[in-house]
Amino acid sequence: MQHMLVRHATAVPSEVSPERPLSSEGREEAERVAQRLAAVRAIPKEARILTSSKRRARETAEILAQALELQEPETDDQLVPNADPMLWAERLFAAEHPLVLVGHLPLLGRLAGYLLCGSRDREPIAFAPASIACFVRERAGMRLLWHLTPSLA
Repeated sequence: MQHMLVRHATAVPSEVSPERPLSSEGREEAERVAQRLAAVRAIPKEARILTSSKRRARETAEILAQALELQEPETDDQLVPNADPMLWAERLFAAEHPLVLVGHLPLLGRLAGYLLCGSRDREPIAFAPASIACFVRERAGMRLLWHLTPSLA
């Protein structure tokens, strides 16, 4: 089974808006990645999108859901920047369907470190804004299947 980790797209600075919605550049990043994923049907239709409650993550998740024709994203209050990556690793291993987690650094980097290296202190993937990493669950753990950034989409 495949699971995806997605960093939210570029947001406006907090000085511009404390809610930090996506900037016009961020919307373009998210749409470019979403269109590329839709074109190659990279995410299964049964995938569930879980998103942070922060506006920039929710907006990124909504763009993905619309382009990929997936169900509405579900907000998860535990998908926060400093969440424990072990909690999310356990959820990914126990999931009965593909999950798309739309969140933030440092959580995504630490979670990838645990999934790939067995250490949440290592961050083997550089999560640029609006980038997505796909992992496949195997008997012994997780393996990185692909990684897409807006510049490659």
